[in-house]
Amino acid sequence: AVPEPTGPAILEGRITYLGESGDTRPDRGARVIVLPTERKGTAKLATTGFRPADSEADHEIAKVSLMASGGASGAADAKGNYRITLPGAGSYEILVLSHFQSRALDDEPTPHAKTVLSHFFERPDQLLGRSAYQLAPLRSKGTGAEPWDYTFERPR
Repeated sequence: AVPEPTGPAILEGRITYLGESGDTRPDRGARVIVLPTERKGTAKLATTGFRPADSEADHEIAKVSLMASGGASGAADAKGNYRITLPGAGSYEILVLSHFQSRALDDEPTPHAKTVLSHFFERPDQLLGRSAYQLAPLRSKGTGAEPWDYTFERPR
């Protein structure tokens, strides 16, 4: 059972990637996108604004569209930190798109990622592009701050 929404909750953390020498670096500009498992509405979202290289103005417009569907979005700052206000308690999928780490050419998105993203986005393949990504389940209690960090590894 999905918990009843109780009010805003904060999701915060740090997004990093492994550099060529194996050092951990902040993934400045990485996008953190939280998609509800039970969305509101059926309109598909454009990918513009959700990709790491898109402008901040476009990201602000995209965030409003996603909020109307019951989700939320944010970007990692210069230190890799992000902070997102979630609509409340519930089950979500968290998608992180790296700004600095790419997927290997033969690394295709998983069938699960294709399914989840096709429910929300007009062109999920354009959303992912060649960016490294992480898609994982997320459950929010609906209160307080909840941590979620991720480090992108180097492509093989």
